[in-house]
Amino acid sequence: EGLVDQTLKALDLVLKALEIATGDDRYGFLVYNASVVYWRTSRALQRKGCYKHLLPSMPTMAEAIKSLGDDDNEWKARFWVALARVYDDCEEADNALKFLNDA
Repeated sequence: EGLVDQTLKALDLVLKALEIATGDDRYGFLVYNASVVYWRTSRALQRKGCYKHLLPSMPTMAEAIKSLGDDDNEWKARFWVALARVYDDCEEADNALKFLNDA
């Protein structure tokens, strides 16, 4: 549980930075940067049985990534596939399918 708790604390900090970044259009590039940091930090929890810990935060990051416009479609697709896995692991097939279709 130590790994999970520490990872979730780190993800909370990333989400706080994301909140600042989404508050001003000048910081749009920080949304992308925050998503990369989120991805790298959450990687330890991106596996069967651990995805459930990402459910509270990953949709927030996915919504922020949508604001990137038409740039970085490959990154968005990768992130949305991971989010679909989170929903699938939490037995929310409808949400998983929605994000797979978006990807």
